[in-house]
This record gives sequence, C-alpha cells and structure tokens, in this order.
Amino acid sequence: MTNRRPTRTNEPSGSVAVDDDLTRLLRTLARQAVLEAFNAIREALETPTSPAEAASDVPIPDAKSPAPTASEAGQSAGLVGQLLPVAAAAKMLHVSEKTVRRKIATGDLPAHRVGNLVRIGELDLADYLAKTRLGKVEQK
Repeated sequence: MTNRRPTRTNEPSGSVAVDDDLTRLLRTLARQAVLEAFNAIREALETPTSPAEAASDVPIPDAKSPAPTASEAGQSAGLVGQLLPVAAAAKMLHVSEKTVRRKIATGDLPAHRVGNLVRIGELDLADYLAKTRLGKVEQK
C-alpha cells in the first residue's frame, strides 16, 4: 500500500473561462438594470406630476414684499442647486479656499456639511454674489 493521496481531476480550463465570461455578463446586466432604475426614480422625483403641483410648491409673493433672492426661492422649494466643493467655489470666486472657509465661518456664505465634507449650493453662491455686487443694478 502506498501513502499517496488521490489526485484531483482538474476541470478543463475552458469551463473556467466560460464561467468568468458569464459572471462578467451577469454583473454588467445587473449594473445596467440598477442604473436604469436609479435614473427612472431620479426623473420621477425631479419632474412634477402635474402643473398644479408645480405651481403649489412656489409661494406667491405679495406686492409689498421684495422679490425673493435666488437662495430664498430655492430654499422655499427645498432646492440648493448643485453642491460644489470649497475648491470649486474658490475657483469660481477667484479667491483662495481659506477665504471661502472664512466666509462660511462668519456666516456670509451659507454651506452644507455632507459627512465630513463642506459643500456650497450653487444658488447660495449666486445669492452671495448678488449681495456683494457693487453699484446699482438696473431693474427692467
């Protein structure tokens, strides 16, 4: 008697390649299905179902009250536009990131904390620029 263990019979290498191709195909199809579902949900949330619903979300200003700023209008509708990183806002304002962070700390520039990240809404940035504009703006 020998003390040898029985050797395993290896599967042909062709079936491993077929399994890998099949696995890759299934993963690709699953990713596409998830992306399509995500995009459909996003579109459903972004577009109002009827014009009456779209109009009911926007407050009607009084004749005596001043027109709302961009950020007030966006905040009343629950919108901030795209959230920009501090670096992008600094680049748009042509200032350093430190200056933008100082403006956020003093409350001059509204910002949002997303986890550990600080983000600035596009509408908030537009409103900040409107507030800091020099000279009179002609209203038509």
